[in-house]
Amino acid sequence: MIYLDKNENQYGPSEKCKEVIKNITLEMFNSYSRGYPKKILNRLEKEFGVPGDKILLGYGAEDILKQVFYFVGDHQKKSILMARQAWWYYNAIAEEVNAEIHYFDMVEKKHSFEYDAARAIELMEKHRPTIVLICSPNNPTGNSISRSDLKKIVKKSISTNSFIIIDEAYWGYDGTSNHSLKLVKDYNNVLVLRTFSKFYALAGLRIGFGFAGSQFTDLIKFNMRYLGFNSISEHLTFSALDSKKYYLKIAKLVNHDKKRYFKELTSVGLKVFKSEANFILVKIPEKYIEPLKTELQKEGVLVRFFDKGAVKNTARITIGTVEQNDIAIELIKAIIEGVDNNERWLE
Repeated sequence: MIYLDKNENQYGPSEKCKEVIKNITLEMFNSYSRGYPKKILNRLEKEFGVPGDKILLGYGAEDILKQVFYFVGDHQKKSILMARQAWWYYNAIAEEVNAEIHYFDMVEKKHSFEYDAARAIELMEKHRPTIVLICSPNNPTGNSISRSDLKKIVKKSISTNSFIIIDEAYWGYDGTSNHSLKLVKDYNNVLVLRTFSKFYALAGLRIGFGFAGSQFTDLIKFNMRYLGFNSISEHLTFSALDSKKYYLKIAKLVNHDKKRYFKELTSVGLKVFKSEANFILVKIPEKYIEPLKTELQKEGVLVRFFDKGAVKNTARITIGTVEQNDIAIELIKAIIEGVDNNERWLE
């Protein structure tokens, strides 16, 4: 099977990470971590320039995200403002905490989606949400919010008394800028989430981290795990951070193949949205959807189809290895051409 449905980094972790796995000792199992969380917080502080007392650690970024939804604001009445074309999980957590959800729509352009900051600010003024959630790059549309638009939203949040959560799970594929972290230093109501799952190819270990302004002090205290998560994860974190050259090389391959998907799939009439993450979103005419679902699965290639909601009649395709992408691209093109020629090409 070729799994291109969950945005995993199919190239896998670096050699330094693999060395950690090869050299696992019994002590990593039967002993608590020594010096946790100070070691990992110090390393993240050194890497990203944010003080360790403003860094949260979690069982994946979703763990921290869930803590935020439960912890901040009035426990009796919360409200969330986010893009309608966003990850389904945000809705799920919002519903868990009985939050009122307000949506603004992304603007669909010819080959990309864009954040509508003006509309978001208008809704902030109207609803004064507890949390404003920005995913950048956004899943599943792949677009990032511009620095200027993000800053406008953050500035507005001061008057609406809102917390700003910036989910950067897909950080790294469009460069390794840390401009959002300056907002954490300049505004005390901003929290930036990141993870080792995507760029660093450690999804199975569930290692997430976040950078939080001073309004999140109580959350940081609540989040603290004095005995750590597990020693193996800690060692892998350090090894991943020590492997910049490897991960930048992988990002370059991913970005090259995003351009290939764009060129090849647009050549057969599909609308491909440009992405700054490790996936692309493709709008599919209805006549192709069922053939693509059926034949791709039959051939062992899994992609994520959206049958309803704000991105209905689209598929999100994870950018896999060069070899996996070769197979996926050729299959998709052949299925489209087969439908156009009224052929049952795969028997």
